[in-house]
Amino acid sequence: MEAIPIPQFIDNPPQIMFWEADEIAPAFFLIGIGIITGTLTYCIVIAFGVHKLFVHFKSKHLRGYLLHVAYRIGLVPLNKKFPNGAIHLYHV
Repeated sequence: MEAIPIPQFIDNPPQIMFWEADEIAPAFFLIGIGIITGTLTYCIVIAFGVHKLFVHFKSKHLRGYLLHVAYRIGLVPLNKKFPNGAIHLYHV
C-alpha cells in the first residue's frame, strides 16, 4: 500500500492575497458599513484595529477555538442531541 501525501493546510480557510478569509472578512464588513454610512475614514481605522486584534487573538489560541467559544455560549449548535452549549448539565 502506498502512502498518499495529504497537504498540511487542507482544512484552512481560503487565502485572499496574504490573509485568510476569516481574518479579512470583518475588515471588509466594516469598510462596507463605512461606505454606506459615509464614515469611511473612521471605519478604515476601526477595521485596521479590529483586524490586528483578531489576528493577534487567533495566533494565541488553538485551531477551532472560536467555533468552540461560539458553541459554548450558545450561538452555534453542536448537533441534534446537544443543540445548546450554554447548558452545562443535561438530565436524561
